Amino acid sequence: MSPIPPTGLSFTSSQVRRELERLNQRKAAGPDGISPRVLKNCSRQLCGILQDLFNQSLHLQRIPVLWKTSCLVPVPKKTHPVAPSDYRPIALTSHIMKVMERLVLTHLRPLVSPFQDPLQFAYQPKRAYSSLDRLNTTVRVMFFDFSSAFNTIQPRLLKAKLEKMQMDAPLVSWIEDYLTENLLPLNATKTKEMVVDFSKSKSPPSPVCISGKDVEIVPSYKFLGVQLDNKLEWSTNTDAVYKKAMSRLYFLRRLRFFSVCSRMLHMFYQSVMASTIFFAVVCRGAGIKAKD
Repeated sequence: MSPIPPTGLSFTSSQVRRELERLNQRKAAGPDGISPRVLKNCSRQLCGILQDLFNQSLHLQRIPVLWKTSCLVPVPKKTHPVAPSDYRPIALTSHIMKVMERLVLTHLRPLVSPFQDPLQFAYQPKRAYSSLDRLNTTVRVMFFDFSSAFNTIQPRLLKAKLEKMQMDAPLVSWIEDYLTENLLPLNATKTKEMVVDFSKSKSPPSPVCISGKDVEIVPSYKFLGVQLDNKLEWSTNTDAVYKKAMSRLYFLRRLRFFSVCSRMLHMFYQSVMASTIFFAVVCRGAGIKAKD
């Protein structure tokens, strides 16, 4: 595959204004205290100023410290969190930086897409996935858990990839500065392995060791909101959906007890219950057994 031709990157005021007008003005302000409502409503007045700031940032290959700063809001992952790891950190970042990120992404996406794995389905529009294996084979599925995967990534690895594509050097340096002081640790305790084996003579696979710990082999794993098991059946997922739906059915009955109007009941059902019951139904619908 031919390398990406070197192209300089700069933004026009119309591009900046278009992204400013796409901002959701209901979002909270970032650490710079600038509300997206102000940016959106004053897009005509601010687009030229921000255009100059963005182009200077690309030219100098540096990002202002405040644009890389974030306010962390802890959101519980569990009903009763007891440890810091039980919280998911939601980062509030500068909306000005988000505008620039989208502009850079618009430039990068068509350039890097030819280099992506054709079997990749995550973060790819209009893409599903399928896999076909020979009969009587064993499949080992490894679910790696990266701590703060979206906020931390190995800059040197990404830089090497972009340089291999012969991406524009100043842009690569800009991205490297954007990711400086971020690292991507592997969470070995949350990493699991699931073995799918339909062979007649089943033999336990050799253990996988990460950071001095053997990866736990589990019969089922929740992946992208769906319970997968090592028999490729849907009973485990059906049980989980049933329990969640029944707990929410209680609230629907309570709303009906308090004489809530039918329109609100229907809205509650569609947003709270139906979204749970029919999630990923296109994947599991044809494989559900009669008991499920």
